[in-house]
Amino acid sequence: MKAGIKSPDQTSARRGTIVFLNALAAAAFSTVAIGRAGVHPGRDPIFALLWAVWMAVPLVWVFGIPGYLRWSKIERSIVNDERVRAHQATAARVGLGVAIASLAILSSAAFSGAVFPAWAAPALATGSVVVTALVFAWLERRDG
Repeated sequence: MKAGIKSPDQTSARRGTIVFLNALAAAAFSTVAIGRAGVHPGRDPIFALLWAVWMAVPLVWVFGIPGYLRWSKIERSIVNDERVRAHQATAARVGLGVAIASLAILSSAAFSGAVFPAWAAPALATGSVVVTALVFAWLERRDG
């Protein structure tokens, strides 16, 4: 390995920390963006775009390959092994479960006549993304 490459365990723990911090930042930004979107009606598309970018960042860290542009194919395979793929699969299952459960509750409540604010759907999407990232970060740090 090159001098700048750490062991797979060190890389895994570092990636877990980065994903954790990205998830917290995404949750914080989402709270601000969703709360402020109605205040500036002309800026809704900008808030929506920034929210989408912030939601994509943790998912890229979870499901992307670290060092894609800097490392060789062999080095990338070392830090993207079966353990990482298992962590990704577990995080995806948990995140999808949270999304389905949240949307099922929201839908069943809506069928009974409940009216929800406009921020309900983005908040549920944010929660699903953040939970996915936090589960992945926890698994990576635990096993790293």
